[in-house]
Amino acid sequence: MPNVGDIVHGKDLGKSGSYYAGIKKNIYAKCPDCGKERWVILRPSTSSGISRCQSCCGKQTGSLSQGKMENSPHWKGGRGDYTYKPYIYIRISDTDPFYPMSTHQGRCGGGEILEHRLIMARHLNRMLTRKEHVHHKNGDKKDNRLENLELVSPANHSLYDVMCSHCSVRTENRRLKAEIKRLTAQLKPMIRKGYTHKQH
Repeated sequence: MPNVGDIVHGKDLGKSGSYYAGIKKNIYAKCPDCGKERWVILRPSTSSGISRCQSCCGKQTGSLSQGKMENSPHWKGGRGDYTYKPYIYIRISDTDPFYPMSTHQGRCGGGEILEHRLIMARHLNRMLTRKEHVHHKNGDKKDNRLENLELVSPANHSLYDVMCSHCSVRTENRRLKAEIKRLTAQLKPMIRKGYTHKQH
């Protein structure tokens, strides 16, 4: 059992990588608040063998007492627009009445739910079953306005996807997306060269 103030290299603690194993030294330090002892990286602030642990440091600064999710000062609404996912996800608290519909439950006291399903559930004032699908009328899976959403069965949803794939709204939507993509590709070289509208 090491004593408070003992100093060793990272490689002696089983740390890998040349930075931590060969260069960085670690000191066995004690938290002055809770008395927890553990290895920390040796710095001028930890050279005395006294270093506040992460939990006590959070309590001291007040960052832990500010709360999670919507109670946190860093909360931005929980809306996740991931470019690699076709749908938009919303982070909801485990106290939300629609929490049972969420996925990835239990992470930091909340879960993620598809935004279009949450909007429809709140509109109907009830939870949706697994056999209820929410169809995007214009084909844009990130356009979650209520007037663009329709509650359908899985069979009808598959049928709608086939029938709507050739409708005028979706055709125009695809054409506009392709046009935006083409114009963006044309603008990128001009932006790299530093052109502005003043030079034209």
